[in-house]
Amino acid sequence: MRTNLAERLGYEPEEVTEERQRRIWEAYQQRKAMRRLARMVCIWLSGVAFALCIIAGCAHAVESAAVLGGVSVTTFLTGAFL
Repeated sequence: MRTNLAERLGYEPEEVTEERQRRIWEAYQQRKAMRRLARMVCIWLSGVAFALCIIAGCAHAVESAAVLGGVSVTTFLTGAFL
C-alpha cells in the first residue's frame, strides 16, 4: 500500500501565523506570571529571614543571626534582580 511520504514521516503542516503568535504570547504570559510569583516569594522569604535574624540577635545567638542575615540579603537580592 502506497502512502504519501509526508504522512509516513509524520510531517505536520506549519502553524498558521495567528496560532503561532497566540501560543508564543500565552507562553510569554505564563513565564511572566511565574517570575512575578518567584519574586514575591523571594521578597517574602527575605522578610521572614530578617525577622528571625532580629529575634536571634536579641537572644544573643550571633552565629544564627549572621546566617539568617545572609539568607535575608541573598533572597532579597535574588528577588530584586529576577
